[in-house]
Amino acid sequence: MKTRTPDSSEREGRSLRPMKKCVNLSLISAIATMLVLMTGAGSQAQSFADVSDAAGIDGASLNKSWGSPVWGDVNNDGFLEVMVSTHGVNGQRPFIYLNNGNGTFTNIAATCGITPTSAHDPVNPDTKDWHGWAIGDLEGDGNLDVAIVEGAKENDFIKRDKLFKGAGNATFTNVADSIGFELNENTGGSAFWVDFNNDGNLDLFVKNWTTSLNRLYQNNGNGTLTDVAASAGLADVRGSNSAWADYDNDGYMDVMTTGLGGLIPEPPDALFHNNGNGTFTDVTASAGIPVRTIGRGIAWGDYNNDGNIDVYIARGESGMIPPDGSTKTSLYRNNGNGTFTEVTDQAGVGIIANTWAAIWGDYDNDGFLDLFVANSGDNPNNNPCFLFHNNGNGTFTNVAATEGLQLQDNTSAHKGASWGDYDNDGFLDLMIKNGVGTEGGNGADKGTHRLYRNTHPGNTNQWLEIKLVGRQSNLNGIGAKLKLITSNPTRTQWRQNDGGGGGSLYSQSCEPVHFGLGQATNAKLQITWPSGVVDNIRGIQANQTLTVTEGQSSQ
Repeated sequence: MKTRTPDSSEREGRSLRPMKKCVNLSLISAIATMLVLMTGAGSQAQSFADVSDAAGIDGASLNKSWGSPVWGDVNNDGFLEVMVSTHGVNGQRPFIYLNNGNGTFTNIAATCGITPTSAHDPVNPDTKDWHGWAIGDLEGDGNLDVAIVEGAKENDFIKRDKLFKGAGNATFTNVADSIGFELNENTGGSAFWVDFNNDGNLDLFVKNWTTSLNRLYQNNGNGTLTDVAASAGLADVRGSNSAWADYDNDGYMDVMTTGLGGLIPEPPDALFHNNGNGTFTDVTASAGIPVRTIGRGIAWGDYNNDGNIDVYIARGESGMIPPDGSTKTSLYRNNGNGTFTEVTDQAGVGIIANTWAAIWGDYDNDGFLDLFVANSGDNPNNNPCFLFHNNGNGTFTNVAATEGLQLQDNTSAHKGASWGDYDNDGFLDLMIKNGVGTEGGNGADKGTHRLYRNTHPGNTNQWLEIKLVGRQSNLNGIGAKLKLITSNPTRTQWRQNDGGGGGSLYSQSCEPVHFGLGQATNAKLQITWPSGVVDNIRGIQANQTLTVTEGQSSQ
């Protein structure tokens, strides 16, 4: 097992130190008050307010989308930036929003270095048809990098996927060629950073679709990557989306796939078990996952707080909703023995619509994961989104209308979504990306993106956010398991760190791990790192972002 040398910030004692908060709370409060007054007294009880315009989000710009927005602190100032992807060869450059730390953002897409090249570039030929995004620290230097996979227009264009190396100051350089990304004709679907072999280095899984072969880029630990998808047994898995989690708690991250595959019928949902020796086995049937197609967003999360991670799958089409009910969503409860039971109707989260992103997040900080599901609509009529509040007894109630997130306008094709606490107030906010992004031009091919601030009126629940710093494990702590115990009331919660955002629709964020504490004011935490190191931290006070460095409790 390799040991990574801590960077200078770690050596200076960042562990267990709350991150500095410099939020201009008066400005944020004024923005929220203004929006309430604009929308009328009847909306004062709603938790979410559209702050896009006041926050500097270019919400009026119409463009094609692909994956969900991605969050990550790319300039290391303690505030989350957000990136909104676009796609299509004639599309505009993506949106890279720098968090100013006062409730507003500045779009730095023109200056940050995340920019397309030419189709005739001899080193990095580019279709400009950018799809899935993933943020992670490839080299463990403390600076976040951005991987982007792109389309090849149905395998008739040689291109190279993107790897933008971060400098830690919100600027980037494309190093895809030197890092080992291959020239290929694959149509990229999604990207996901994961340490699949637990060697302390983040690897990258590229989920391609149609007739393309996938790529599992193993991190060699020396600044280069090697594709091992074929030997791992993941090269020819069909679909377009992937999400990783350790569903059987054996210490290795497994992978589920869904989505477009260029086949009729579409490829079914599939679950692959990580054998711990660099190979994977298809366990879909033996795990109790039924044969279902049209899968889109995948959300892993322990909604019933039993220590076993469950999974929710959204389902949708690009246009009209099929009349056969095939788009009904699925919730699979983890039985704790390597199998799942479908509890969709029992839990009250079944939707027959055109759903895409599905994301878990404890938006009201009561200690139970809630679920937001984006509805793209029926071309795009009948497009209400769903916010399922977790009742704490295995059932959910749709509160989207009362909380301000139903968003039904029969115009916007709600597709991508991700949670992120952009203002560091401990309550999760939501970014939505509209626009299906198809090539058909059916009226829903372009859309806006909007930021909804969680104003949590009258909510006094406590919170805790955990930033992980790996030493033997990868720096971001991807794959770590967190067990949090609170008293008054006594409650145990579990999280698996998969990067953040709440779920995967083609893209992956990199955020602190968020917990709602209810009215509890202190907690104790156990972290099991991918390396096997276990840290136990006691006497944690509520309402802070806590940095925990691997191995610190045994020092």
